[in-house]
Amino acid sequence: MSLKILHVSEPFASGTLEFMQELCFNLSKHNHVVLHGNRISEQNIYAAQRGFHQRATFIAWEAVQREIHWFDDLKAAWQLIKVIRQEKPDIIHAHASKAGFLCRVFSRFFACPVVYTPHAISFLRLDISERTKKFYIFLEKFAHALHKNPNFVACSGSEERSIKKHIPKAKVFKINNGVKVRFVQGEQKEFPEVFTAEHPLVIVNAGVNNTQKNQERFFDIALSLHDELRVHFVWIGDTLPSSLVRCTGWLKHSSVIKNMRKSHVFLSTSLWEGLPLSALEAMSVGLPLLLSNCSGHVDLVSRQLPNGKIWNSNSEVKKYIEDILENPAILTTWSNNSLFLQKKYFNIYHCAKNYEIFYKQLLLEKH
Repeated sequence: MSLKILHVSEPFASGTLEFMQELCFNLSKHNHVVLHGNRISEQNIYAAQRGFHQRATFIAWEAVQREIHWFDDLKAAWQLIKVIRQEKPDIIHAHASKAGFLCRVFSRFFACPVVYTPHAISFLRLDISERTKKFYIFLEKFAHALHKNPNFVACSGSEERSIKKHIPKAKVFKINNGVKVRFVQGEQKEFPEVFTAEHPLVIVNAGVNNTQKNQERFFDIALSLHDELRVHFVWIGDTLPSSLVRCTGWLKHSSVIKNMRKSHVFLSTSLWEGLPLSALEAMSVGLPLLLSNCSGHVDLVSRQLPNGKIWNSNSEVKKYIEDILENPAILTTWSNNSLFLQKKYFNIYHCAKNYEIFYKQLLLEKH
């Protein structure tokens, strides 16, 4: 049975965009309508749309804003209602917090199940006051109470625990984010036996320059190792100018993967995450992980099958990097475990299949 799925997303960039593209591509037998915000340039919007399967169609969500703007939010809600009336979807899938709020509040007038995937729910943010955090929790509870049968889908175990903690009455399901498997069975990434100034340890991150990704801390870690010629730092994406870090600027997805393949370690300094696709992409090409201790990150580094380290301070991660320089062989073990864990737990094929099962189960419950 072919379904019509309305995807609603205020952000149309970065990890949320990539996730929607991969989900639609892997569920290509269904019809997908994407109602999206306009946070990237007009030219990039068309490029982003080309990344979807050909059965996807697009509607610009003109008024929607990331932060709360009551007048614009009401206009966005009115457009959402008109789109639901016009498209008559079988499922509404809201991506990110603003879309989740508006879909749950205003789709209650339609007999259509709502799936809400926050991709790092709003109250995980660490760049807001405690008062604002409580307000976001209130909004989530309010929207949850209004809809007859809202369905949270957490993209990681840590996000699932946070939702259950702050919204105890919520019905929460977990479906891990996923990316493509890029290494065939038995293939492994090769590492140098020793790192030198001519052939340095390449440490990479990929993402936007914003508070969440905490780029300044990445630069601080590079600064702490500026005398170590055997280490080279790379940031894929928009960055502040730096003589310590090679900054690539924005690249198309294939070039991001190419740059990751040339690297040896993925280092993330994020303050909070849902389940970061950049780290999953790094795992898919066999990179060991050095991740800051936050939501989303803690789900990716395994104690049973070590594939890297979770760290709490700059001095701690610096020590891990120095240990790697002295014992590069550890990277092969970590790399093989990254490949295994990504294929088993963070595979886009499994992720999409689980969403398809979930969609159909909701429709069965509806009838």
